[in-house]
Amino acid sequence: MTVTAPTGYEVSLSSGSDYAPSLNITPASGVVNSKMIYIRLSASAGAGIYNGNITLDSAGATQRTLAVTGTVLAPEISLKQGAADIASGGSYNFGNVNIGSNSGAVLFTIGNTGTEDLILNGTPRVAISGSSDFSVDQSGVTSPIAASGSRNFTVTFTPSYTGAKNAVITIASNDRDESSYSVTLNGTGTAAPITAGVSMVSVSNVKATTAIAEAYSGESGATERGFYWWNDTQYWGDNASGLIPAGGSGAGVFSLTLSNLPAKHSFMSAPT
Repeated sequence: MTVTAPTGYEVSLSSGSDYAPSLNITPASGVVNSKMIYIRLSASAGAGIYNGNITLDSAGATQRTLAVTGTVLAPEISLKQGAADIASGGSYNFGNVNIGSNSGAVLFTIGNTGTEDLILNGTPRVAISGSSDFSVDQSGVTSPIAASGSRNFTVTFTPSYTGAKNAVITIASNDRDESSYSVTLNGTGTAAPITAGVSMVSVSNVKATTAIAEAYSGESGATERGFYWWNDTQYWGDNASGLIPAGGSGAGVFSLTLSNLPAKHSFMSAPT
């Protein structure tokens, strides 16, 4: 004879151990003696109501069923970014963010869809590891979170150099089957777009007739770094050098306009 439990339940011939989704009872001389069968809600069952039938099957005999119903009272953690659910083990991509800028604070929501208090028992409650270019503001995350309640935290991606970055956020709780909830964060640092002009302020103590300047020129995404030395009417190429004739002295405001700079090159501007 085979005794099979419905989804969410386990059966055993002992009240304290050996619970399984099904069990077999061996007849003696073709007869099954009276047995006590124990049934319980599975330890891995999430919060919710469980209805079903225990079935008893034996060759040559009519199947017998017994209806059971039960409710698991337990917390159940969830995580959303906006309206989108992010499963434990999932990821969120910040996309491309320029060096010197940031993604802005991206809002994440920890929810409790269960029936009991969700206790966030990690220190900190939202832990982060990996690239330090990702930062977490969890000032709004308190514990416990009541059934149907939620807490918000934000993550900001501020790339310090170009290239792909990643980090992992981990939320520890008393959730029965997701006690350590983790999500991978991805983002890519990119070179800042090129602007049409360069402004300089507070230049002082100019001692020589030669000037060097640093900035980007040309197409978006330029990464090549070079040096230009110039005078009023001309400039030299990458890593070239030249002398600028003395152009006067005295204090005041001055400006320098460069045109026709090659794409993906850069220049330095820092009087010495």
